[in-house]
Amino acid sequence: MTEIFNLSQIKEALKNIDPIQAIEEGFVAYSQGKVVVPPIGEMILNALLEMST
Repeated sequence: MTEIFNLSQIKEALKNIDPIQAIEEGFVAYSQGKVVVPPIGEMILNALLEMST
């Protein structure tokens, strides 16, 4: 089932997470050719927000 989180719930969940190390490791793996990168995509949220109002 899909869960929807509000901004305060997201901020609380991210409080104890430091993504910098994971991002650095990701760039290292990318530069070593160890990752598969999906094609660039686009998510237009404005249209979704307009539809829900």
